[in-house]
Amino acid sequence: MGQKMKMPPRILLPMPRGKPRPLQTGVSALVWIFMAGAMLLCAFMKESLLPRYFFFDAGTINKFISMGAKLVPGDSYSSTAAVFGMLGFRQSSPLLPICTGMVVVPSLLWGIWSARGRFIRISELTIFGFFSFMGVIYLTTLSKDVIVLLLILSFVFLVNRGRGLGLISWVCLALLYGYFFRTYWFIVVLQFIAFRAALPRLKNRALIVMVVLMSLFSIAVIIRVKFGLSADAFRTSVNEARVDAGVGEARTMIAPVFQGAGFLLGYINVCLTLAELITPVPLLAVPSPYYILIFIFIATLQYAFWKSTWHAILSRDRFSIDCATLVISFLLVQSLFEPDYGSYVRHLAPFYPLMFYVWLRRPFSAVCDEIYSKGDGIRRGGFKNFDVKTI
Repeated sequence: MGQKMKMPPRILLPMPRGKPRPLQTGVSALVWIFMAGAMLLCAFMKESLLPRYFFFDAGTINKFISMGAKLVPGDSYSSTAAVFGMLGFRQSSPLLPICTGMVVVPSLLWGIWSARGRFIRISELTIFGFFSFMGVIYLTTLSKDVIVLLLILSFVFLVNRGRGLGLISWVCLALLYGYFFRTYWFIVVLQFIAFRAALPRLKNRALIVMVVLMSLFSIAVIIRVKFGLSADAFRTSVNEARVDAGVGEARTMIAPVFQGAGFLLGYINVCLTLAELITPVPLLAVPSPYYILIFIFIATLQYAFWKSTWHAILSRDRFSIDCATLVISFLLVQSLFEPDYGSYVRHLAPFYPLMFYVWLRRPFSAVCDEIYSKGDGIRRGGFKNFDVKTI
C-alpha cells in the first residue's frame, strides 16, 4: 500500500454559533501557498521595508567576509563569515535570499505539517504567520542563526530517525558547532542530555520547574567557580558597554530585576529573566503598540509551547519531548546571556519550527481531530493515559 501524500492542515473558520467550520482542502492549500509565497517575497524586500538595525549583524558579517575571514574557534562572526564567503555570498548577493529562503520557509512549514493535525485555528495560523515572518526577516540574510537552523534540521533528521546513533551523531555536530561558533552551545548540549533523561520521568509540573531552576543553579555555580562572576554578569557588562557607547535599543534591554553583585542575587536575576523571556512583561512598559503586540505573541506562543510540552510528557511522545528539551535548554542559556528582547527573538528564530511542532503536535490534537472527523465537534481532555504511539 502506498503512503498517502501528507496534506497541509485545513483552516478552521470560527462560526457565530456551533463548531468551527473548516475551509475546503483546496482553499486551505491555496492559503498555505499564498503564505509561503509571501514569506519568500518578504525575504527579497525586507531590507527596503524595515529599519537598518534589523540587519546590523549582516553588515558586520559582510565586513568579515571582505577581510577574508577564516574559521576561528569561538569566534561566531569570523566563522560565520568564513562559511558564507566559502559559498560565495555577500550581503548584496541576489541569490542569498533565494537560497536561504528555500531553506527557511520549508523548515517553518515543517513545524506545522509534520505535527499531523488535520485542522488549524485562525488564532494558531496568526501566531504561526507572525513568527514565520520574523524568522524570514532574521534568517534570510547573512546571519549566524542560519547555521543554527541547519543544526536544527540535522537534529530533526538524525534524532527523529536515528535514535541512539542519530542522537550521538547530532551531539557531536552540536559540540563541533559550539567549538567554532558559539561556545555556550556546550552548555546547551549538556542541559539537553540532562533534560532528555529527566523530563520523561517527571509527572508533576512543579517538579519540572524545580529541575529547570536546579539546572540554572548548576550553571550559576560553574560560572562562579570558573570565572568568579555572578550568573547575570555577562549580560550586565554587555548592556553597560552598549549604554556607554550609545548603541543598541535601550528600551528593550533586559535589565536585572535586583541591582547589585553576588552569587545568590545573580542566580535570582537569571531565574526572573527566564520568567520574563517566557512572559515578557517589561515590554508592556514601553509606550508603543508594537511592543504590546510583541508581548502578546511571545506570551501566547510560550504558553502554548509549555502547555504542549507537558502534554507530550504525559503521552510519552518521545520526539516531541526531544524537541521541547532542546528549546528549553536554549531558553535557559538565553536567560544567562541575552542582552535585549530583539536579540532574544532573533536567536530563538531557528527554534521556531521545533516550537511549532511541539505546540501543534499536542497529543489531544489527534484525539480532537478524530472526534471532529466523526462529526462530534472539537473537545479536549481525557488523554492522561493516552499514548501517542497509538495514533
